[in-house]
Amino acid sequence: GMLVEVAPLRDPMLPDVLVYWAERGTPERLPDGAHLLGRLAGTAPRHFAVPAAATAEPGWLYLYSLGHARLVDSAALPSGGE
Repeated sequence: GMLVEVAPLRDPMLPDVLVYWAERGTPERLPDGAHLLGRLAGTAPRHFAVPAAATAEPGWLYLYSLGHARLVDSAALPSGGE
């Protein structure tokens, strides 16, 4: 499978930051059906396995604070073949 590395430049200082991947989306909101990849804490780089669809399709990576119930950040990702 494909891995994506998330390397925070600084500690997000937010409670329960979760990392999601979605095949389709927008930068403004976490879409329904997004795949939970794991939890992000501190500044150490973390590797997350993304779904098989990410190797063929571009997608979106989302950082969501469960504690604040809000989207923290998002980024468009190319497909694994690019």
